[in-house]
Amino acid sequence: MIKRFRLWFARKWLRFRNWFAGALVALGLIVGGVALAQTKTFSWTNPTQNTDGSTFDAATEQAESRIYCGVDPATFNSESPGSPQAETPTVVTPGAAQSAVKDFLPGDYSCFATVLSVYGYESDASNVTTFTVTRL
Repeated sequence: MIKRFRLWFARKWLRFRNWFAGALVALGLIVGGVALAQTKTFSWTNPTQNTDGSTFDAATEQAESRIYCGVDPATFNSESPGSPQAETPTVVTPGAAQSAVKDFLPGDYSCFATVLSVYGYESDASNVTTFTVTRL
C-alpha cells in the first residue's frame, strides 16, 4: 500500500513540478517583455573645423565618436594626450561614423557626443539630448 502511494505521489509531484516550471517560464516571458530595453538611434554631424579654425577632415583625422549618457557636460573634461578623462563612453563608434544604436532600460537619459581625433584630442561636448524610455 505504501509503495503504491509513493509511486502515485512521485508521478503527481513530477507533473506538478513540470507544470510549475512551465508556468514560471511563461510568467518570466510575460514580465520580461514588459521590461525589455528600447533601442535608441543617435545621429550627429561630424565637425568640419578644429577649435583653432583650421579644417578638420573627419575621414582621415577622426579616430572615433563617443556618446556619453548620464555625464554632466558642465563638468566634463575632454581627453588629450597625457590627460585622460575619467568618464566611460556609453557608445563608441570607430572612424567617421555619424550614427549609433544603443539599447536603454526604462528611465530618463541625457546624452551628448564628442569626437576623438587620431592625435588623441577629444572635442568639447555637443548639445545635450534628453529622452525618456518608458515601459512597453
